[in-house]
Amino acid sequence: MLSRRGNWISRGRDTQKDRVNGCWYCGKLGHYKAYCHMYSSRMTSAVKATKYYPDNKRRNHGWVRKHDLYCHVAYTAEERDESLEHDQWYFDSGCSRHMTGTQEHLVDFERISADRVTFGDGARGKIKGKGITGGENQPDLENVYLVDGLKANLISISQLCDTGMSVTFTKTECEGC
Repeated sequence: MLSRRGNWISRGRDTQKDRVNGCWYCGKLGHYKAYCHMYSSRMTSAVKATKYYPDNKRRNHGWVRKHDLYCHVAYTAEERDESLEHDQWYFDSGCSRHMTGTQEHLVDFERISADRVTFGDGARGKIKGKGITGGENQPDLENVYLVDGLKANLISISQLCDTGMSVTFTKTECEGC
């Protein structure tokens, strides 16, 4: 025997028992808390609120410098040949900024309080400062970060392009104009 009550269809159950045991959340009959639309929508909005505002406080909106929006990432190999010279520089298309681990490569060095850099293996290195490269066998680069723990000297392709330079990769070489 089928009986219809609202949007719910019962197949011979004891409908008197269902009336007594309604939803514990909204108090309405015909459904339980697990199937309550009011409970479901409130839980969904609570999850969204904690996802976007974890401490349940609205954030103040303000201006942020473009420089602070960069996520500094350096993708380097886990192992490298120790016979390589420390003066060599590598073009890195995954590197967000020019970086070195050797302060001697930098002229006009200034200490800055900045975030950390995430390496390709997931390890992190602290940015100690920035400067300009100079000297013999060094490329002429500005805004080069000194990163603690960085083993290679990296030239950022994106930073070269930001200065108006055009960088072209072929099968055997990297060419900058």
